[in-house]
Amino acid sequence: MNKTTKIILVVAFVVVVCIVAAYVAISSYLTPERVQSIANRVASEGLQKRVTIGAVGIRIGLTTGITINDVVVANTKGFGPQPLLTVEQATLVLRLLPLLQRKIVIGRVDLRRAHARIMSNEKGETNFELKPSQAQSGKGWALAVSSVTLSHSTVEYVDKKNNNKMRLEDIKQTISLKGNALIFSGDGAFHIAASKDVPEITVQLSNRLAYDLEEKQINIERLTAEYERAFIEAAGTIMDSKDVNITVKGDIGNIAALAALIPSKSRPEKMGGSVYIDGTVRGTLEKLTYEGLCELKDVALIPKGMNRGIEKINGKLKLEQTNAKDITVQGRIGNAQVEVTGSVDNVNKPVFDLAVLIQGDLSNFES
Repeated sequence: MNKTTKIILVVAFVVVVCIVAAYVAISSYLTPERVQSIANRVASEGLQKRVTIGAVGIRIGLTTGITINDVVVANTKGFGPQPLLTVEQATLVLRLLPLLQRKIVIGRVDLRRAHARIMSNEKGETNFELKPSQAQSGKGWALAVSSVTLSHSTVEYVDKKNNNKMRLEDIKQTISLKGNALIFSGDGAFHIAASKDVPEITVQLSNRLAYDLEEKQINIERLTAEYERAFIEAAGTIMDSKDVNITVKGDIGNIAALAALIPSKSRPEKMGGSVYIDGTVRGTLEKLTYEGLCELKDVALIPKGMNRGIEKINGKLKLEQTNAKDITVQGRIGNAQVEVTGSVDNVNKPVFDLAVLIQGDLSNFES
């Protein structure tokens, strides 16, 4: 056996001994009684709410963690009997060096099958306020969380003042704290409850964004939404939860899939084709405007209450707030080819500046 091999074997032996010694030290310190006591204190002191927990265990491997099953966090007073949060299993991942010194420092929290119920009452008050802290401590434990992960989780939101219900489920998300910003990265399925005229909508989401806790600004690095054959990608900012400046690119492969989103009283008899958009959404959350390009490809539309409509619509137009500019669109009405150019100002009370060229016979067009 040469000298190099001997050195490698000695180093490997020392490493194994250290690992075994660390395992024994951790196991002797994290007794079932101590783990149960720590879990109870972290749950009640850390969340500052009434909390009940189920079975508690210890996981020792590449990382060491305390597992807590069946966590139930009571709701805020005045928001009903349903819990604010339930978690099938929470894992408190412990930092190794403090643990070897017999100190409990939680460095990461993993939540599996969490279900949060966020509510806003008629006065606009909510049962949940986001006040993360990078360092927090209690009796016998300390919190220095760098990230929180969620898997197979659900968030429900109920706004009683505006009668809105939304649900985000199958969430796979990593939330990390970087300076004064919360970084969100992951995906999920976003559900909007059915209304009188529109059925429930399910949108697949994927996100990478940051929330500045001091500036109250959301910085969207990338947000994608997919519904049926419609795909939208966005990036930009939302300042103070209201001022919006977001660039948007969208490819709606089949607008027929969007018919269900139009209230039944004005829903077209038939619609099809594809639409591409590339522009910017600005304004406030209460009043948004879109400025940018809209391109139509083989669009067909039969308006509500009509037997015939317009087919093979192709062309482009530029949208500027409530105006449509640089319109160049061709389509077919019955046996006639129609070309429209020009602009429309103020679509709410439209002022038309259009030139219409018709080639063919409109006599067989029925309304």
